[in-house]
Amino acid sequence: MNQFQTPMILSFRFLYGLRTLAPFVIGMSPVSFKKFILLNAAGALVWAVAVGSGGYLFGHALEIFVGKIKHYEVKVFAMIALIGLFVRTVHFYHRRKHKT
Repeated sequence: MNQFQTPMILSFRFLYGLRTLAPFVIGMSPVSFKKFILLNAAGALVWAVAVGSGGYLFGHALEIFVGKIKHYEVKVFAMIALIGLFVRTVHFYHRRKHKT
């Protein structure tokens, strides 16, 4: 574990599932408190910048995509409503015809 202490402390929050388990394992290892606090703070900073930047960029890309979709939104919902009304009407008349 000694050779992997620094990379593990810096990267455990990026690995799903290890984020909750790794601090316990590191706490049972001979890592000094000072080293853990410094590396954990650095890892948290890198994680926050990476996730925040990713969220910002994804949000911006989604906004561009949704902006293009909004142009067709009313037309698509109107078509869905008309198709639903047509299916309901056909079903209504079909049931009425076979009931008598």
